[in-house]
Amino acid sequence: MADEEETRHKQAIESEQGSDDEARNQGDVEATEVTADATSEFAEAADAPNGDEAENVEADAGACGAAASRADGDAMENAEASADVSEPAEAGAAAQAEHDESDASEQAGDADHGENDPGVPTLIDRARAYAQAGGEQVAGGVAAVRELAEARRAHQAARFELEALERQAGELTQELGHRREVEANFDAILALQQRELAEAAKQIEQAEARCHDLEAKRSAKEDELAALRKRNEKALEPYKKLADDSRTSLSRAQASAAEARRALKVAQAQANEAQASRDSKLQAAQRAAVSAQNKLAKLQDQLAEARRNPSAGARGVTSKSGEVAAALAALERARGEVTRTDQETQQALQIAQTHLYTQRKSLEEAEADLEAAGSIDQARRDEHERLSKRASDEEDEVSEAILALNGELEEANVELEDASGRSQAAASALEEAREIHAHPELTEQLAERESDARARLDEQRALTERLAAEEDAVRERTQHTRMVVYALAGAAVVIVLLVVLFAVVG
Repeated sequence: MADEEETRHKQAIESEQGSDDEARNQGDVEATEVTADATSEFAEAADAPNGDEAENVEADAGACGAAASRADGDAMENAEASADVSEPAEAGAAAQAEHDESDASEQAGDADHGENDPGVPTLIDRARAYAQAGGEQVAGGVAAVRELAEARRAHQAARFELEALERQAGELTQELGHRREVEANFDAILALQQRELAEAAKQIEQAEARCHDLEAKRSAKEDELAALRKRNEKALEPYKKLADDSRTSLSRAQASAAEARRALKVAQAQANEAQASRDSKLQAAQRAAVSAQNKLAKLQDQLAEARRNPSAGARGVTSKSGEVAAALAALERARGEVTRTDQETQQALQIAQTHLYTQRKSLEEAEADLEAAGSIDQARRDEHERLSKRASDEEDEVSEAILALNGELEEANVELEDASGRSQAAASALEEAREIHAHPELTEQLAERESDARARLDEQRALTERLAAEEDAVRERTQHTRMVVYALAGAAVVIVLLVVLFAVVG
């Protein structure tokens, strides 16, 4: 009987372990998802604006820890039939680390006696208790974070209110002191500001008179400058016309000289051509004369030979004599052609050389006229420039006088503005002093308001100091609990990173 009961117990344990493995795997998946969501919220809270940054980070850290605790609790509820001691220890490890050793030994004893003693708590009961204790500790940590945030918020609001009251009380104190000072020195202020008004009025009168005088002088100088420019323009007009005329004459002389150079170049070419034509024609006529002379000499030699030769006969001599006579006539004609060609070409050459000489003289005259026109133009331009510079210097002198008057007028206007400002300031001070002196009840009301503001300031200062002390007390009292929440948040982040890393590696 005992053997059968032991066998059934072993089978039940094996069945519970199988169910425990499946539930633990499902619980791990759910815990990972919840922890990932909580970690995302914690990261978003860490990037929150500075206004409530600390509060948001702590609150989201608490939410992260609570989410991790809920995930562990769900995993344990799904593993109700498990006999594994490590599951409940893992669910409450972050909150109950200081009790792990004693809990492990108690769980070992429960494993040995839990079957036979129904009154002893089972492993599942203890796991649930640990999960509940961890959740309570996380909730307490979140509450501690919220409590510190509320204390900090209350202290900050009180400090802002204190600063506003200090500014208000300072302004009231300053205004009250001013009114009392004016009331205490009313007669002196009245005399001083009236004297200031009189002096400012006198200064305004002097400045206005000076401005009017300077404006009149400037207007006179401007009229003088306009008249001087008109007079100078009229005086310079004849010199400008002479300079323009000389420039025109110079241009014409330059054109004449250029034309003379071109004519001389053409005449030189014509003379060269006439000389070349004479040489070629005369040489041709001379060659024809020499040829006729050579032919005549040859025929004369033949005629002499015919006369010496008896066999030639009279007819042969006569024929040769005729040829000699014809050659002699040709020679005479060639010599006449030489003489005629020499005379004709010499005449043409003389005409070309005369024309060349004439063009040289024309160029010399044109260049002389050009030099004279250049000298006249330069002299007239120099004279016009000299007179123009003298007129410009006179106009510049008057312009500088106008600029100096403008500077003095600007200074006078500044003095006038200063005097007007002094007069307005004195009038305002008189009006204010008379108003304060005529209404002492307003000063008393202001004193009451200042006293009330000082009383509220003292109360607010005491409240701010008390809230600061309370904030320090809450921070010191909840430090351990908040550190647990921060540790849970960090552990949740690590778990998520490990899960992601395993998923990537796998």
